[in-house]
Amino acid sequence: MKLSLWMFLKNLMPYQPKIHCSRYDRAIDSIHVYDPSMELQDDLMYFSDLAAAPLDRIGVKIDPGISEGILLWNRRDWIYLNTTSHTEVINCILSTVHTYFAWSDACTQAIRGNASLSELLNLFEKTFGTPSMIIDSAQYLIAMSDGITEEEIIMDSVEANNVRTLASDSILKEFNRVYKETFSAAGTFALPDEFFPTRSYCHNVIVDNERIATIIIPLLEGKWDSSTIQNLEIFVPFLKDWFLQNQEDDTEYLLTSHLARLLDDSPNALEDIERRLTLFGWLPEDPLCVFTAAAVSAQTYSDVRLRRTLPAENEGVYAIPYQQCLVILCNYRIMESEKFHGLLKKMLIFNHYYGAESLVFHHLSQTKSAYEQALFTLQHTEPALGLLVQSHSKIVYYMADLIRQQSGISLSHPLVQEIRRYDSLHQTEYGSTLFCFLKNERNHKLTADELYIHRNTLSQRLAKIDTLWHPDFNDAETRYHILFSFLLN
Repeated sequence: MKLSLWMFLKNLMPYQPKIHCSRYDRAIDSIHVYDPSMELQDDLMYFSDLAAAPLDRIGVKIDPGISEGILLWNRRDWIYLNTTSHTEVINCILSTVHTYFAWSDACTQAIRGNASLSELLNLFEKTFGTPSMIIDSAQYLIAMSDGITEEEIIMDSVEANNVRTLASDSILKEFNRVYKETFSAAGTFALPDEFFPTRSYCHNVIVDNERIATIIIPLLEGKWDSSTIQNLEIFVPFLKDWFLQNQEDDTEYLLTSHLARLLDDSPNALEDIERRLTLFGWLPEDPLCVFTAAAVSAQTYSDVRLRRTLPAENEGVYAIPYQQCLVILCNYRIMESEKFHGLLKKMLIFNHYYGAESLVFHHLSQTKSAYEQALFTLQHTEPALGLLVQSHSKIVYYMADLIRQQSGISLSHPLVQEIRRYDSLHQTEYGSTLFCFLKNERNHKLTADELYIHRNTLSQRLAKIDTLWHPDFNDAETRYHILFSFLLN
């Protein structure tokens, strides 16, 4: 754990401190009594009388009439103290250092000793007098310190919003619209009391690039001070360690990715993921698709790096590592399919991956089935860098292969056999032309492009097929039977 100037401010209040601190996260490794021969370093804090400090070098601006006092500083920031008592100030500094490091050791021991999340929050409250609570990524309360239970206004709000139902609540939806960026925020952010009973400081706990939970510190009167943000910043790594240690053993809904739980058929998984995604603007009956991607070689498996380059839920993408693959749930109402295909293909190539795409579906309850489609397709595809295969093509080929192996009778449409005999006798290509035409759903442009022929040439071939065999392409069952027959032989 590293300290910062803000951490010392509370204990130094008796000395009327004036502070200039440009960043909360500028860490300090140790404290030195200043000597003019020293070269100033960013990660050190220096201590000296005001008269001995290099005020011009560090940009200290104090009232001209002040000539005495003590200065604490690093290369860019400083605290002026209205006292000349070195002993008292040093004792305050040592007390602060002791408090933080004792708390740090206590957190580490608690995590190793399998303490509950609430017990860890109580350690934070006991040390800094700051009550806190943690919600998971679907906005359910999962832990709180003892001090929260004493605040009726907060407990009433928790009771009203902690119901395991689809998030139709207008407050949550409005929060998502106004504060959408907070779901992926890496640092502390503030929320007003219009979305929470009190103003609050919040910080996300992010594991493997996914927001697992958010800690909330209500700004209750008398229970927060200027060091609260800094304390929250240094507490979050301990929370992350706790989640990492407890995630594998967790049997409840609290700690695991909602998408992973849905794929595992966990209880309440569907309700939880619906609530979470509703927060990001996903709606019932949106067109959805599942992509499954894997590394071309086991040596290049790196799904976390790939996920970091993908959009987030508010942009229509929810991606997780799952069973040695990368699984992506995509919302085509929010993210355009062609745009996402192009983005995903580039990332597959860059990360040495290949992938498969499920059929489009319209309800989250079908997610696991779509995942299995994509996984089946991936498993029956030869790995190739950047390859992105659609499930429907592999499924149809697989069905044809099963029928070919299992059936003892011919199920082919007679037209296919006739065209193939004609092609063999006359050295023509009517069979491949018709197959491509039906496969592309009678789209002339796609067919001509795939066959590398002019559209006039395609029209001439189709006219010849009509003249010779008179197929009824207006009948959907006939078209499918002919198309499938090409795969059977």
